[in-house]
Amino acid sequence: MEKFLIRKAKPEDAYWIAFVNAHTWYTAYSWLIPEKVLKTRVDSINERAEKTREFIENGKEYLIIENIETSEIVWMLFCGPSRNEDYPNSGEIVAIYVLPQYQK
Repeated sequence: MEKFLIRKAKPEDAYWIAFVNAHTWYTAYSWLIPEKVLKTRVDSINERAEKTREFIENGKEYLIIENIETSEIVWMLFCGPSRNEDYPNSGEIVAIYVLPQYQK
């Protein structure tokens, strides 16, 4: 039985956040986005990971779900303050990505 841990992301999680993002895009949007664009996203995981690391180090909030048995990050959520001026004290979910094998 798999067990999961929900926690705030740390800078060292950046590669796996980029991995989850790219591979989820690859499967979720294959019917919508050209294969070449999706492959480029997967091929640029290392560069995207550096940007993600910088975001985390500069206070951007990511939550992740880690499979405790495998130490694999299987889900990520990017959130931040509301961009809607009518809700200055609220937050906003910007992105949620779940690896395909964990989507149910």
